[in-house]
Amino acid sequence: MPISELYLPTPINSSVTCAFFRLKTPHVYFQVKLSDNSARKLDKHRMPLVWLDDKVELDMGDTKSLGELSYRLDPTATPRFSFEDKDVSGVLWHGLVSEGTGFIGKLMKCRTFSIRVYYSDYTSEDYVMHASLLESLKSNVYSNILGMR
Repeated sequence: MPISELYLPTPINSSVTCAFFRLKTPHVYFQVKLSDNSARKLDKHRMPLVWLDDKVELDMGDTKSLGELSYRLDPTATPRFSFEDKDVSGVLWHGLVSEGTGFIGKLMKCRTFSIRVYYSDYTSEDYVMHASLLESLKSNVYSNILGMR
């Protein structure tokens, strides 16, 4: 059965959204995106950080570094990291075998979800996802990404 495209956005506030998605492959991507009406741009040198229960569980700078390394090792590979002025995304999980200790497993158990976004004007902001949005995100990830109902 082919894997379909899937995009699961969750707004953290009026200017920042996070999303999980697939693009007809098993790979699961994670994205942090600024709203189109925001005048701000993301810092090209400092990637967003994601905290689950007050612990940094995802450093998108590490995701970028791993993507660049794998591309250097196999230049024919499809790039697995994207960085634009308004959004950053990268492969979070290969999507083939369940991983209870990976980011998604930790997300399913967390009570708080926060993101630090670095901006091109050398500022940063921390954003905390409201508890009801976090529960909705977990439910969507559980049923759509993990394929469980």
